[in-house]
Amino acid sequence: MKVLTPQQIEGLTDIVSISTQFSHAAAVKSDGTLYTWGNGLRGQLGNDAYENKFTPVIVSNLTDVKAVSTGIDHTIALKKDGTVWAWGYNSQGQIGDGTRVRSSVPFQSDIDDENAIAAGVHHSLALKADGTVWAWGYNNLGQVGDNKSTDYVLTPKQITFE
Repeated sequence: MKVLTPQQIEGLTDIVSISTQFSHAAAVKSDGTLYTWGNGLRGQLGNDAYENKFTPVIVSNLTDVKAVSTGIDHTIALKKDGTVWAWGYNSQGQIGDGTRVRSSVPFQSDIDDENAIAAGVHHSLALKADGTVWAWGYNNLGQVGDNKSTDYVLTPKQITFE
């Protein structure tokens, strides 16, 4: 079914952060609850399943979220305590857990004290409170900013600026 005019998503009110890329979307409520919907076949909805959802579902075991960012088939969230969580397709290391294995539940990154996050197509970034930038995931075109030709950076790595 095509929707040609904007529609209110039932049950989603008091939203403070949203993100969408390709075929799934995410929204954070003011109480820190994170909802996702759309394509979930690669675990990017974070609800411990690999299936599509046509209405918003709560992300499993994740509370106090303040921001969300979606990649093409992964999702990252920033909690109010500054921790970064990621899940979904991980073929290029974009969830930062040291593997290239997908996950349908959130994984807590080993970086903290974060102020902002951003998900690219197959990589992720985080901005720490001290102003440093960290990146991980696919690096075929230098997305991780490490001036190397490494295809995959599987854990967060600080970007240095010249």
